[in-house]
Amino acid sequence: MNIRNTKFWRLLRFIRRFIRHNVINATFFTVYKSEIPYPESTKIKDRFPISFRLGSMDDIIELTKDEHTYDRAAKKRAAESLKRGDDIFIGSLEGKVVLYGWVAYKQMDLGFKDFSNLPAGTAYVYKVHTTKQFRRRGYFSKFFKFIHSYLGKKGYQAVLTVVNNNNLPSIKAHLKLGFKPFGRIISITFLGIHYNHYKVNTI
Repeated sequence: MNIRNTKFWRLLRFIRRFIRHNVINATFFTVYKSEIPYPESTKIKDRFPISFRLGSMDDIIELTKDEHTYDRAAKKRAAESLKRGDDIFIGSLEGKVVLYGWVAYKQMDLGFKDFSNLPAGTAYVYKVHTTKQFRRRGYFSKFFKFIHSYLGKKGYQAVLTVVNNNNLPSIKAHLKLGFKPFGRIISITFLGIHYNHYKVNTI
């Protein structure tokens, strides 16, 4: 009797197919933290002018799918974020939106509508996006300098942000700006069921 024809091996092949077709999937993220005020040693490029302001739903409506990765579904989620009390900030150059970023004050989004309460005096920055044409000009760094100043005036002491562990350019950019690993998130999906595990680093 061929062992490969037994129920056990059939079950094993069935499980392997699940994994191969991403029925079971795990994604790893690192939570980074930066103190306020902004580190004085952090160097920010000033060669390219850009201005920042608090945005609104009117600004979100004007964002496009191709240039800003904002389709109808994304705009619907943005409206929900505004209702929760989050803010969107717009970076513009000669009237053109070249960057946007979100700030949450009460909860950190872990994904799949799962949230974690933020520590007192800490804000969460997420979905920072620079349009392709205007990347590598230091706007990302300038945005965080602006956000640190804005939040500092409101009494906040720290900023958290989340980066996918596979996004090496973003990791390097955050470390360069003085962010330090603060925690980790493991996002698991199995048969359409989502689970997030968030843990703060311990010394």
